[in-house]
Amino acid sequence: MSPCPPGAQTGAASAVTTISAIVAGRVWPNASTSYVFSYGTTTRYGSRSASRHAGRQPKALATLVTLAGLRPSTTYHFRIVATNCGGCSTGTGYGVDHTFTTAAPPPPPPPPPAAPLASTGAATAITQISATVTGTVAADGLATTWHFEYGPTSAYVSQTPPQSGAVGTTGVSASLMGLADAQTYHYRLVATNSLGTSYGADETFTTQSPTSTQQEDGDHAIAAYAAMQQYFYAPNVDPGDTSSLYVEDSPQSGNRYSYLWPFSRALVGTITLAGIPPSIDAGLEFQSDVNDRLTGLSHYWDEAAEPPGYDSYPTAPFGEGGDKYYDDAAWVGLAAAQDYRLTQNASALSDAENVFSFVSPGGWDENSGEFDPGGTFWVQQGAGLGLTNHDRTTTSNAPNAELAFRLAQLDPSGKAAYETSAMRLYGWVNHYLYNVETSPTDPNAPNPNYDSSKPALVFDKVSEGQVHRTFWTYNQGAMIAANVAAHEATSEGDYLVNAEALANASLEHFTEADYLETQPAPFVAIYFRDLLILYAATSDTTLQAKILKAAQTYADDAWNNYRNGQNLFHLPSSPGSSYRLLDQGALLELYAALAWEPGDYDMLP
Repeated sequence: MSPCPPGAQTGAASAVTTISAIVAGRVWPNASTSYVFSYGTTTRYGSRSASRHAGRQPKALATLVTLAGLRPSTTYHFRIVATNCGGCSTGTGYGVDHTFTTAAPPPPPPPPPAAPLASTGAATAITQISATVTGTVAADGLATTWHFEYGPTSAYVSQTPPQSGAVGTTGVSASLMGLADAQTYHYRLVATNSLGTSYGADETFTTQSPTSTQQEDGDHAIAAYAAMQQYFYAPNVDPGDTSSLYVEDSPQSGNRYSYLWPFSRALVGTITLAGIPPSIDAGLEFQSDVNDRLTGLSHYWDEAAEPPGYDSYPTAPFGEGGDKYYDDAAWVGLAAAQDYRLTQNASALSDAENVFSFVSPGGWDENSGEFDPGGTFWVQQGAGLGLTNHDRTTTSNAPNAELAFRLAQLDPSGKAAYETSAMRLYGWVNHYLYNVETSPTDPNAPNPNYDSSKPALVFDKVSEGQVHRTFWTYNQGAMIAANVAAHEATSEGDYLVNAEALANASLEHFTEADYLETQPAPFVAIYFRDLLILYAATSDTTLQAKILKAAQTYADDAWNNYRNGQNLFHLPSSPGSSYRLLDQGALLELYAALAWEPGDYDMLP
């Protein structure tokens, strides 16, 4: 019997300050009921208070809850939500939407008579993504430091690094990078000495509008990268850190550094950023950043293991290492292989080959009596998680098949061996997890796990004697890219036919709501990366148009609706309330990829 929803009545807001407010409401429980207040800057809300228990008695419960951490001068929507079924639709009651507006921030204090005088000047050299701000510091003979505050409102959100050296009246300037295009920014100069601090007047400038969608994506990529570096790059988060690593989330919590999976997204995003045409990124140079990512990557490498491979967490002296995952290895190997194609850096090719030496044959399930025998395990067996987890997944096989096909093209001396391994990895996924009755590239068809009630997509994994039939975006992308790589390595057209069929089926199946709400951002970014690789290989212009439309729609949606004032992303599919390196790296990768020339998509990392 469906539960009846409890009553919920939204009250008024009171005690509203610049950063907090008290909201009121009533709940009428009719079973064991809990309630929260949903709040945010739109009726999508996006944040909620801690859950409270309202009891069981069918009498009204009045409540007051303090909402903190709000932005000044901002209108917030809020409502009370009560549930007796953990959030199910039939047992949840909603109060009506109410609003309040936080107070404006206080004006900057006037400078004391002997404090330095800061005068904000004009903004110059304004582009889509950058500007130079100027000003004058009158230090009155005292050593003085200065910086600029800036942001999309006069509350500001960012500042330039402090500079020192002013003792008299000095003209100063600072470059602002990673700005959003067609955006108005507020800025002011701030000067401090031993006698006090003064604030220059608030001034504004507006960045230029992009000249094309490709230019806009390039601008967004650079802005996303600047934010990722400011809030996640360990040497910026913790001055004095020289690791070239990243933290996992912001605000930082838990481990000192990120796991390899999030780091791989920052690595791929940076390599993709470095590939943006100079005409789009105004000639900015990011190859030194790629080299720094490779330095950070080296801290995950476990040379003492047999065979050597990448641990899931940095090794000593930066950490204690961790399990080795074959899908993590694939993402790193693909990034290294494509970096070699872009730069001809021999060490990148060596990195990719070392990755595959770890994957194959050591990760392959040699038990011929196994359910759906063969396939590469998700995690290295025999230690840590590999003692109990024996999953064989699409993402531990298909991306490694793509890697092997790529290596067959890049290293002619090993072509035969790489193609043999690639065919084995590809064939296992194609036969057991690709949900089609027959396939032109499956000599052992039909698929024993074919389910006519489900679409022609790729299942997630084989685990504990059964097939898990979840459809993840990156699984579809991984097999699309593996088919394209097989086509390019062998010149056999059936692989391209498979890639096109899977692309059309997946684009038909997944909606924009799926991409945002149920598919994690890194899964979606990998999926669109792989579709763009197909874009460069196919001659089907209708399919090409569908690929670009889906990718651009998602990219625009994330930028316009799920980005904060610091250019950090938190999507509906993102767990918790903190910002994650996984999401920042994924969106960086997508914007940078969309800024590439379409003819180069086949080289995306």
